[in-house]
Amino acid sequence: MGHAKPKRSIKRAVTTNVLTVANIRMAQSALKLVGPKARRRIRVVVPGKDSSNYFGVAGKFSSVAPVYFSNFLSIQPLGESELTRLETALGEALSKEAGNGIDTTNRHFISVIALDSRFPAWSTLRDHLDQVRAAGFEFVRRCTPATDPDPNVGSFTAEQATWLYLTLNLSHHSLSQVIEGVNAVGKACEEAAEEIGKRASRRGTKSYKHLKAFCKQMIVAVRKSGIKEALDSNETRGDTAFVRFVHEALKIAQEKGDAALDASSLNESEKASAKGEFAKYANMPTKALTEHIRDIRRKVKQAVTEPNSSESQP
Repeated sequence: MGHAKPKRSIKRAVTTNVLTVANIRMAQSALKLVGPKARRRIRVVVPGKDSSNYFGVAGKFSSVAPVYFSNFLSIQPLGESELTRLETALGEALSKEAGNGIDTTNRHFISVIALDSRFPAWSTLRDHLDQVRAAGFEFVRRCTPATDPDPNVGSFTAEQATWLYLTLNLSHHSLSQVIEGVNAVGKACEEAAEEIGKRASRRGTKSYKHLKAFCKQMIVAVRKSGIKEALDSNETRGDTAFVRFVHEALKIAQEKGDAALDASSLNESEKASAKGEFAKYANMPTKALTEHIRDIRRKVKQAVTEPNSSESQP
């Protein structure tokens, strides 16, 4: 008599559709670069009643700033041949993490330059924040009667009657909670407007804002590979491997940016303006580029920061 075969324990395979920055349209702050990470938790936002019109947000928007959709342009990823070009210029091998960081930086750099003319100005953002704050204060004023109902008067004023109606009929939140929330919105708008005022008043050549953010990420990338970004002395201002590496990275960004622009729905004027910016950076004289790198390096902490955390000022 043969032995009965043991029953095989079958575990049901469960397929979970995980939304990540790789498979969902993302809203990206032009101010702070947040790049993709494996299985990063993201927040899904549905802006209206149409549930199919959704997008993701990775990380936290710590400041009010221009925002763009990361998939608006079709930007080709960094290929092996382009990575080889960068390593040849640098004279060192780049880690996989550094390569991913450079690719993410490229996408952000290209996108913010291409969409720069469509971004609202800092003054426009600040004005809108002030308007929201003022509307909130007006809402609170109208929902809060100037005086309490007086039994000696015998009747309620229009303000008092409205207040009583709202107090009794808000099903999920009390009127006091709503007012508290509106006050919190006003406070947040006030703080954001103050931060925008600080950014708008900073000194420096604002036309090179994107370049400085790009250079910062190149510094972070080589440090992630255990490479020190050597610069020349202040006296000679000659060429170095790191400057050549940044120059090559800017040329690659120009190539990918131009190709993405040609395939985009931007108008011809917008394309020409963005291509001009790419060319300006890619063809910048060595001495000028070195000075920009030197300036931003002073602001980069000695401890290596995340390669997908960068700030620029659109």
